[in-house]
Amino acid sequence: MRVLLCLLSEQHVPNLLSVHHFQPDRVVLVRTGTMTKATEYFLDALSLAQFPQDRVEVLPLDDENNLASVRRCLHQGFAKFPQANWIANVTGGLKPMSIAAYEFFKALDARIVYVDSRNPNQILGLDGQPTETCSYVLSLDEFLAGYGFQVSKAWPKIVESEDRARKWWPLARAIAEHAPDQNLLHVAAGDAGRQEWTDARNRGILVKACHTQHLSAAIRAALINSWQLTDMDAAAVGSIDKYQGTFLTGGWLEAFLWKLLADHASQLGLEHVHLGVEARKKDTQAPTDFDVAFLMNHSLGAIECKSGDQEHSDDPNQPLDKLEARIQQFRALRVNPVLATTSPKILDATNSVKATFAQRAAIYNCRIVTVHQIRELAMEPATPELVARILLNRR
Repeated sequence: MRVLLCLLSEQHVPNLLSVHHFQPDRVVLVRTGTMTKATEYFLDALSLAQFPQDRVEVLPLDDENNLASVRRCLHQGFAKFPQANWIANVTGGLKPMSIAAYEFFKALDARIVYVDSRNPNQILGLDGQPTETCSYVLSLDEFLAGYGFQVSKAWPKIVESEDRARKWWPLARAIAEHAPDQNLLHVAAGDAGRQEWTDARNRGILVKACHTQHLSAAIRAALINSWQLTDMDAAAVGSIDKYQGTFLTGGWLEAFLWKLLADHASQLGLEHVHLGVEARKKDTQAPTDFDVAFLMNHSLGAIECKSGDQEHSDDPNQPLDKLEARIQQFRALRVNPVLATTSPKILDATNSVKATFAQRAAIYNCRIVTVHQIRELAMEPATPELVARILLNRR
């Protein structure tokens, strides 16, 4: 029998990967009094991967700072399976817990491993054994579950939105190249215009000449070709549904960036690149949505998109502050946030990000993608090196 010991912490990835890598017959979890919820979330993540909970033993630890207390807990766990082949993952927990576990299992000549969070697929041997590479890839569901979140938008709905994004890719690319900073649907000022905008997103509208006459010939042609609209009075006219309305009023940007990442995922080392993911904390009803989400080195990447001229936004910091507020609840997830914005208000006279905005983004550890970079991506979409540099900050 193979038994894996894990020291529970809020960062579940190293422990979860070790379970999938070693495929133990039993898992023994050492948890402190503050880790009750973390235990529940860890078991949820294991269940999603079809690992039976009846093969998991949870050992409560009275005092995580007391070596003697940790040793007693380890003795208790070992006594349950004294004849087993033990593997001790000493990555989690506080330092006294790791030290005590290392000493305890070293004396038993057991396998002792450690996972560096910067390279979580590398399982290091602290017992002189060589490093092992974990080939298991966590799903987005598993990753979120380990932190107490669940994907609340049905996966078939996400797949449908991704299918539409693929189909409308030529239109998204044309917008990104020729009109990324324009409001594509021209509506009247005031309440009537706001209602038209809302209707377009909620149920679709009849697009009239006044809605699209301001667009360039390239964008009008792309609209006509993608949605079978009619060319009339130097405008694209015809009926559009709510999905097309959402796309035209801003959704094109997340569709454009999602497909770039999805197309180059293997070259960029990305997994589970998805469009329009909603996640909510377990036992709550308020979802947090991500325009684009993906896993990179077993951490979460998230892109927030703000398109159009944004002329009615008085505070250019508002989208960044809102993104940070939403990301804060995921801080333990090591989220890598990106704000893709077409706003000219964040740029200086040289078209660089203003110093004050850049400093604010740096505090939030958020990458900013500007309108000029979006246009650059549209002009060279088949270049993974460019996608990596602009969206992932890889040189």
